[in-house]
Amino acid sequence: MANAVVIFDVSANEYENVVAEMRKVGYFSGWSSDNISYLLPHNTVWKKDTEFDAAITDLKNSITRINLTRGANKIQLIRYLVLNSTPWKATPTTETPVM
Repeated sequence: MANAVVIFDVSANEYENVVAEMRKVGYFSGWSSDNISYLLPHNTVWKKDTEFDAAITDLKNSITRINLTRGANKIQLIRYLVLNSTPWKATPTTETPVM
């Protein structure tokens, strides 16, 4: 298994809520290496040692859990892309990562 990166598009700009729910099941929105912090884009998370199908299921289940607490204003998953991403490189950030 490798690191799975999940990039997704959802309705109503609900990215923050989806990322927060994905973090509850072990996903990260950034990382630190050699005292340097990195943040992923607002619609992207990653998880170590995760299969593609498991990542897709985690995304769909996270949206379902959020929608259970809502009335008519449900989040819709528009599209997603799951990538195997080991190794990778990124631009460092000066912001504090939320991991």
